Amino acid sequence: MAKHLTEERGIRLPDDLAGVLRRKIAFFYSPLVEMLLSLHVLHDPERHGVLLPWMVRFREKISPELMRELRYFGDHCDRWINVAEGVLGFPGVQDLGVNALVDWLGSLDEASFVARLLGDRVSRQEVFAVLSGEATLDDLMERLGVASSEDEAAVVEIIGDVNLARTRLGQLLTSYWDRYFHDEFYWIELLLIRSIKESSIELEAGDPWEFLPRVCRGALAWDGERRLVPRAGRSATPRELGGLDRIQLFPSVFVYPETLLVNQPRRIIVSYPVSPGVYLRRDTLNPPENLSLLLKVLADDTRLRILKLMAEKRRFTQELASELDLAEPTVSRHLKLLREAELITSEKEGNYIYYSLRLERVAELQTKLLDFFRA
Repeated sequence: MAKHLTEERGIRLPDDLAGVLRRKIAFFYSPLVEMLLSLHVLHDPERHGVLLPWMVRFREKISPELMRELRYFGDHCDRWINVAEGVLGFPGVQDLGVNALVDWLGSLDEASFVARLLGDRVSRQEVFAVLSGEATLDDLMERLGVASSEDEAAVVEIIGDVNLARTRLGQLLTSYWDRYFHDEFYWIELLLIRSIKESSIELEAGDPWEFLPRVCRGALAWDGERRLVPRAGRSATPRELGGLDRIQLFPSVFVYPETLLVNQPRRIIVSYPVSPGVYLRRDTLNPPENLSLLLKVLADDTRLRILKLMAEKRRFTQELASELDLAEPTVSRHLKLLREAELITSEKEGNYIYYSLRLERVAELQTKLLDFFRA
């Protein structure tokens, strides 16, 4: 499913600093990282006001048991941001799936796993000292700054059975992807691909020196000597452009309106927010069945003429056939479709069946279309 898209399109760029910068910038996206960031939104929705409609809708799908696990681990993984940032720096992250992440978690020794799980607020050595009995759990609690009895109980539980915590986390990630996020990502992917295409065109056509700080929302900036300065609360040590192999830009719906930055020796990875806009998801992209039926029935000149005549007064089959110069069986077939769409009603009087237009159904059409387009 994942694709790796870059700005390289076989165009020979000028051999100047702007051209060098363009060649170093690459775009990619990762279903795995986007999944982890969606967990962050579910865990900490108040930081992502524009995504509240998505959060409310999506939470309704998730079982209470899975939500409890999501909150449990999110509380200790720095609201899932710690995990997302760590995975974002993996080589080939665009091709990694949730099973690869679970396998990686399983390959960590116990001390490394717990340190990662606790948001790297403590080192592997500190955790190892507790697991080996060289330090007390109280020492670890103090280092972590545990403030509540719930947090304390969770840390005791994790330290007490590391393998169980690892199994629970793996089951949570796998279940969330398989049961919920896999289908959701199909529609998110459309937004990410569109953003990469638009940003690539903008980069090629414009000034790359201006493009980079703008798209990264201030997470990267230039100093007076055209050196790159990572910002956003991190070390502001300037980076020489020649010392970087890649500046990788990662669009994300769920990082909105913030950014993530991974600063590595030969590359910098920065997420940038993609406005959800009209969020393309399965339950709103597909029109309601009754709306589709209504539009199909109305998309016929003969049926529109029949309804126009009924708008004047109620009509019976023979009368309509005469007015429209059609055979009665033809008119009957049209009337059947109009009844199925609930656009007309019928009433028998004597030997005739009179048909009347349900004008309110036609009036509802505008509202139904607007609701569909705005959802």
